[in-house]
Amino acid sequence: MHRFALILDQEGGSRKIEEEEIEVFLKSEDRNEVLWVDIEDPTPIDTARLRELFGFHPLALEDCLKDHQRPKVEHYGEVMFFVCYQVGLEQERVRLVSRELDLFMSARFLVTVHQGELGVSEILERYSNSALCGSKGLFYFLMDQVVDGYFPVVDFLSDRLERLEEQIFSSPEERTIQRVFRIRKELSRLRRILIPLRDAFVPLVRQDLGPQLGLHLQDVYDHLTRLAESIDTQRDIVTGLVDIYLSGIANRTNEVMKRLTSIAAILMSITFIAAIYGMNFRYMPELEQRYGYPTALVSMALVALLQILYFKRKRYF
Repeated sequence: MHRFALILDQEGGSRKIEEEEIEVFLKSEDRNEVLWVDIEDPTPIDTARLRELFGFHPLALEDCLKDHQRPKVEHYGEVMFFVCYQVGLEQERVRLVSRELDLFMSARFLVTVHQGELGVSEILERYSNSALCGSKGLFYFLMDQVVDGYFPVVDFLSDRLERLEEQIFSSPEERTIQRVFRIRKELSRLRRILIPLRDAFVPLVRQDLGPQLGLHLQDVYDHLTRLAESIDTQRDIVTGLVDIYLSGIANRTNEVMKRLTSIAAILMSITFIAAIYGMNFRYMPELEQRYGYPTALVSMALVALLQILYFKRKRYF
């Protein structure tokens, strides 16, 4: 059923136990130890076994099997059910990767159910070197690791956005704005994960968990607030970049229209002269002149040259 089951003592020591020993531990009266059960890639058989051993609520176990749950905190008697997400980023595709992490916590145990890997060794090392103990201390180290994983993602998106901002100012292209839209999409996805997680932390921070643990959870909450503010700032930058891109496209369109209008005006003046001398009236004195044809050509060239100089002065070219 489980990938591992550990019993942790108050001094930071740990030992592995088998599944059969879990029920024995739960029936014992020893309050100096805490049980950590971790399940990776759960199946219906795993959740059924969890219900047999721990008596978890069916609705909470059902959430463990269904993806895309909203981050939340729920209480079923003495057991707290907490849903959050670990996040990563495929940098080449600029695509957010999220993995759901579900936690069941009581005074004597912590059960983690998740997809993919969990940094177990780092958590155990921090637990063994800290004064925080028990299931609540273990919960803090898990949450701190999850939230710390958000910062590289936000920093990468921020750096990529700065580079795209420079490209839009120098040469606005459709390919660049498509990358901006891709970042905006991932920022929105990340915000949908982070904001509910921050809200779920509010009742935990307000609980009387002791001065030491309360300060640590407050620190995690502050990190979540800072991340949320950073994401909102980047979303505002994206909106500004889109406006700048549209303004740049409009300006380029105006420049093209100005040039086309100038060319049309030049051609229209030449056509006007040619149309006059192209009329087939019988009595047109200019048609009898020896230098009428070259005079007409010179007139066309002179009018075109004067118009070109005028439009250049007005910066139409």
